[in-house]
Amino acid sequence: MNPFTSMRPPSSSADLFDTPNEWLSFPILAYSSWLSSLDGTDTAYSEGSKKVYISMWTKFIRYLDERHISLPLVQSHHISSFLDVHALKKEHRQRYVRLIERTYKHLIELQLVTHNPGQKAGYERVGKGSNDATRFLSDIERDRLFGVLRQAFESADKKGTEKQREEQWRRVRNAVVAATMLGGGLKVSEAVSVTVNCTARAGVITVPDSYGKEHVARLFPIAQDALAAWWPWRAEKAEGSNLVFPAEIKKRRNDQRVKTVAMHATTVYKHVAALMEEAGITGDRACCQTLRNTYAAMLIEQGASDPELSECLGLQLTLSAHRMREAHKVASFEKHRIGEPREAT
Repeated sequence: MNPFTSMRPPSSSADLFDTPNEWLSFPILAYSSWLSSLDGTDTAYSEGSKKVYISMWTKFIRYLDERHISLPLVQSHHISSFLDVHALKKEHRQRYVRLIERTYKHLIELQLVTHNPGQKAGYERVGKGSNDATRFLSDIERDRLFGVLRQAFESADKKGTEKQREEQWRRVRNAVVAATMLGGGLKVSEAVSVTVNCTARAGVITVPDSYGKEHVARLFPIAQDALAAWWPWRAEKAEGSNLVFPAEIKKRRNDQRVKTVAMHATTVYKHVAALMEEAGITGDRACCQTLRNTYAAMLIEQGASDPELSECLGLQLTLSAHRMREAHKVASFEKHRIGEPREAT
């Protein structure tokens, strides 16, 4: 008989199984009995919640059983391994950590254990999962994307039908947004809200953040050239808006123009990914965050200090700039170790 997963016949007294020996021999039944013993208290759970928690605890206990790990021997790294093995997403990881932490708090009260691995896992941010490696565009990917973006905003003209001009306007705008994120490090939230007065000085852009502060970002040539090409196009649809990158002008039924609205963040994500795909950049790298990371990489490669990185990226902590530098160092090491892929001939 498996002592971890076997169940005994229910007892009339839930507390009967809430003892150290029962938790060691029949942890699933002991857990169920403990939850039932909370009925009528301030910490009582609904029947639906009990079923969910018992199912979660059962999965965890079976994982421990397979590895011959008893409850007193569980450490935070066991919890992390369990969450990774089951490929649980962030929300479910955090629910498990909280469940295990609450349960071990009770086991400490029973004097079955003297430590709380769930609490330690919380401190170690196990519930958030392991962070993906910071992604940067390679030199070849940068050149390809530069080419796609420049072609979009340099070769467009205002010829064609009204519909064709509308499509060209959107393509130029989207390319300039991507170029400003790549060459100016803007976040999506910053790109959709940045205003014309933020670009008064050549070579930099002043960006307000959600904390009511501002940071001044250095603009690389790709961003400077894109913005210069954008102003004549923007003028066509800028009525009533101070936004650098407005969405299309909305019209009333009587065809009266109204205030231009901001781009939606989802629109930015979608069009940036499409432009990157044109450049042959797909998968996890084809995202806005990679453009911002690559901007940081270009600053680092030009010798920017951590304080300069913090200012240009609008980072609240210099430590974050140091972490970005370390991530770039790792990426550079990997590139030289395996060799950057060459263009197909």
